[in-house]
Amino acid sequence: MCFALFFLLLLNSRAQSAPAGLYAQATATMLARNFPSPRVDYLLVDIHSGQTIAERWPDANKPVPVGSLLKPFVALAYSELLPDSPEPSASSPRSFPVVHCHGKSDGCWRAGGHGSLGLEAALAGSCNAYFLALARDLAATRAMDGQVAGMAALQRVSAFYGLPSPPEFGTDAQLQRMPQTLIGLDADWRVTPAALVHAYAVLAAQSRNKVVQRLLTGLKLAADRGGTAAKIGEHLGGVLAKTGTAPCVPESDAPRCLASGDGLVVAIFPAEEPKFLLLVRRRGTTGAVAAELAGKMLSRLEPFESGADGRPDTLRGETR
Repeated sequence: MCFALFFLLLLNSRAQSAPAGLYAQATATMLARNFPSPRVDYLLVDIHSGQTIAERWPDANKPVPVGSLLKPFVALAYSELLPDSPEPSASSPRSFPVVHCHGKSDGCWRAGGHGSLGLEAALAGSCNAYFLALARDLAATRAMDGQVAGMAALQRVSAFYGLPSPPEFGTDAQLQRMPQTLIGLDADWRVTPAALVHAYAVLAAQSRNKVVQRLLTGLKLAADRGGTAAKIGEHLGGVLAKTGTAPCVPESDAPRCLASGDGLVVAIFPAEEPKFLLLVRRRGTTGAVAAELAGKMLSRLEPFESGADGRPDTLRGETR
């Protein structure tokens, strides 16, 4: 028994001294030193191994509001209602629609509206009007037995990506706010940071799925000029990003809420061959500001790309 214990300790010691372990430790130390604000929470993971490289989140398994980070999964549920054609045409009644956003009158955050836009542009601009239209359709689409087929599709998508099922809508008031809840405009559908990271990691690994391809294109546009995550900046290999501004919920570490809510961003990099995922939350601000903060974190990570630290190629993001 003593020998077995010694052997396990030896294995653990060797694992901790491996280059990957050293890199994770150095990265965690660097991020903690350079981003010490108690209002900033983050998770950095290796998409392929699932390893957490760096983490500072008081309780990553506690559900929190995540705002517009729910929108890609609403789109995936909507896609289950599309015809089985591999390339749905614009004229198909069940295709992803083109929606004209007029701004606040349509429930959008952008006062002047986004104009007419399709799926990719709507994701890049995080257009509330567009995703409210999808969510309303999910809520209204019924199967032959009278069940809400759209909500059943959303439950299947949630289960596949490891997200909690959306809340049940029993009262008339809840039913009226269902579309807002589904796209994160209120705090009723909450997700743990750990589950959210997992869901986006699975999404990033599905690049052969035609609908996911469109979503990833939207995430790439979001990080470009004009997108909601544009402040993330330019980085080696490019970035896929999605911002969210979530309603603030008072917690022990943030007992008072600010009117702006909490800003979140998911950053997936490199864009062409995703290997790492960074989730950042900045309390009391917007998703756009959280994206700027994530960009600064990525800039701090980039010196490690030189390979001078002896890290394995897979941790440098190289494609050998």
